[in-house]
Amino acid sequence: SVTTFPLNKRPGFDVPPEIIVIENVPFSEVVATGISADGTPNNTEAGQQLTFTISVQDPLLFTPDGQPEIFTNGSLRMVPAVDTFGETNITLTLFDDGQGRGTNTSVPQTVLVRVLYTNQPPTFSVRDILALQDSGAHLSDVFAGDIEPGPHNEQCEVETVSCASQRVVRFVTDDVANPALFTRAPSFGPDGTAAFTLAPRATGYTRITVRAEDDGDSDPPHSNSSARRSFTLYVEARNYKPGFAIPWNVSCADVAFTGNGSAACSCPPLTSPFQTAPVCALVSPGSSSAANNTVLSVLEDPGEQAVKGFVSHVAAAAGFLPGSMASFSGATPAESLEFDSLLVNPVAAVPGLEYMSDYSVSPDGRHLYSAEMETNTVSSWSIPDPSDPSTLAFVDRKVEGQDRLRFGGVGDLGAAEDPPKTMALGSVCGIDEFSSGGQTYVAVASGCQLLEDNAEHLGNDTCASAGALPSAAEGCGAECCRVLLREGAVGDWDFSADSMYGEQRTNYPNVTCGASGCVYRRSRLQTPSCSEAAETRVGPASFRDRTGVLGAAML
Repeated sequence: SVTTFPLNKRPGFDVPPEIIVIENVPFSEVVATGISADGTPNNTEAGQQLTFTISVQDPLLFTPDGQPEIFTNGSLRMVPAVDTFGETNITLTLFDDGQGRGTNTSVPQTVLVRVLYTNQPPTFSVRDILALQDSGAHLSDVFAGDIEPGPHNEQCEVETVSCASQRVVRFVTDDVANPALFTRAPSFGPDGTAAFTLAPRATGYTRITVRAEDDGDSDPPHSNSSARRSFTLYVEARNYKPGFAIPWNVSCADVAFTGNGSAACSCPPLTSPFQTAPVCALVSPGSSSAANNTVLSVLEDPGEQAVKGFVSHVAAAAGFLPGSMASFSGATPAESLEFDSLLVNPVAAVPGLEYMSDYSVSPDGRHLYSAEMETNTVSSWSIPDPSDPSTLAFVDRKVEGQDRLRFGGVGDLGAAEDPPKTMALGSVCGIDEFSSGGQTYVAVASGCQLLEDNAEHLGNDTCASAGALPSAAEGCGAECCRVLLREGAVGDWDFSADSMYGEQRTNYPNVTCGASGCVYRRSRLQTPSCSEAAETRVGPASFRDRTGVLGAAML
């Protein structure tokens, strides 16, 4: 007789030669297809139960709870270990529960799993900076530490299949809240040091926001830019030496001696550079500065002699001319100083001379020259009426190291009269011309952050929508916008009337924005000295920022 025994056929399936996984991204996809109990498309043993087994060459490439796991529908799940990339082989085997002769085990299939590197953002810590007033240029103040281009697998000296070699290449400045503290805006090296130059006499603090960038990929899903971190730069005021002025030559020889000090031999409180007095004469008429040599004349053997008002401008900080002066009485050692009154300095009260540190009058009495330590300038003023400082008229102001342009004419004649002038623009980031009073001026902006230092504008859609803005009718549409960005403009505020309407990006107190524009509101004041009838409302209250890097300009 012939007996026929059932023959269990080998199960089968198909898988791709390699599977791609992204670093730090869980994987769950169907990878096994053509699964059958008999290894054929007909699946003549469809009633059999199937199970997969899987072995992993490098389990450390995955989390303990996310080891590769495959299900009977061919779905493979796995979770890469945090901040880990590389390659490993996994071997898949399919089993069925068939009985009898034959085999219930498939041919093992090996698949290469590639966990692809994804650039992780750099990290760093920040610390505050303390600088002293008038300390000038700073080149290596430390603001950042613990600077890393990313996790451990991005810090290898030699790049391998499982480790990248990256470094932090720059710090990008996102914001300097108080740029007036500097004549050279802060810049930051990849080693965590800051370079900046403080403005003369400036004190206070500023909040600075930066982020780090490494030299790895930046296209999604990669990220080469860190989270923003902020720190504070403090500029601490220095203690200036005190100062005073002795502006008078004094002659007490013709004043009667009283035996207890001559009350008649006194100088008045100095309130004007053109002041005169019976026994006191200004050493340098037109100036209240301290003199190198002064003369005090008294009678022979006068006994104790006192000259009131001999010294003026007693101040806790030398070099600053106050807009007001305190007058005190009492001139002998036995007398106590008593406050008389506060006197106004009429020269310092002239509009435009608020920052005056000292001044002097020309020998012919026609001009006053003011020195401004705060602005590092010298200004010239004409004197129409020497008895009335309020008539002073501004003539010119010059700053140290300035470079001026002068209009030389038109056409060939102009060029012959005044050859073209070449200026070293240095840190200039904006230059434009304007006319006023029949004269043409050039305005220059410096110290701003250039667009090449800030890549945020590359991701905005300003130029795509610029053609739809109402201001496009004025001659600046999408192409104009792109030209502005290409030429390295810091920003582009649109001050046309129609730019004041529509959505704006703002962050100003008392300003609210909607689809129709921005409005400034302030509640009415109710104080003993001021009672307003209504709230203050200004709207529209903003002009459009067409580059998306400055924010709306507010009224």
